[in-house]
Amino acid sequence: DLRYNPLSIEEDYFIPIRGGASGTDIINLPGGQMAATIEDVKYLRDKLFSALKVPQSYLSMGEGATEDKTTLAQKDSKLTASMERGKSVYNDMCITCHLADGKGVPKAFPPLASADYLRDNQDKSIIGIKNGMSGEMVVNGITYNSVMAPLGLSNEEVADVMNYINNSWGNDYGKFLTTEDVTETLKK
Repeated sequence: DLRYNPLSIEEDYFIPIRGGASGTDIINLPGGQMAATIEDVKYLRDKLFSALKVPQSYLSMGEGATEDKTTLAQKDSKLTASMERGKSVYNDMCITCHLADGKGVPKAFPPLASADYLRDNQDKSIIGIKNGMSGEMVVNGITYNSVMAPLGLSNEEVADVMNYINNSWGNDYGKFLTTEDVTETLKK
């Protein structure tokens, strides 16, 4: 498992903790000792990972997480199968512009990896994959103004490629999308 465990306290840490005469003391926190300061470790971990925008899927612990390190794709065989089909669609239809790593081509074709537009606009993304897209869009603070032609995909292929994109390259966006979800979105 390649995930980082931010609560692993097997080594010594030098961390600022609230308290002391100055308000913040920097002390040596020996691994496994001073359990009262664990809340400080959690607080700092959450602030750091939030600032760095580390996807929760890369962490073994976090807000609402459990000790289980299994991803949604590993737990749900239907999602896994959909992602496999979606990867095939992606490799056939999307990889030329958005590249194998999902990072796109700067100022020409927007990234899909860690893309705020994709994360925040699931319905628009579904419609765009099905019907094509044109005009300005802002992704991660960069304006793109290119054209994506309709790809001629079935609703099932759209669901599959969205499931692949939503769960690849560190993305952890949305829920498991079905053909029915795509059909409903296209009716809006």
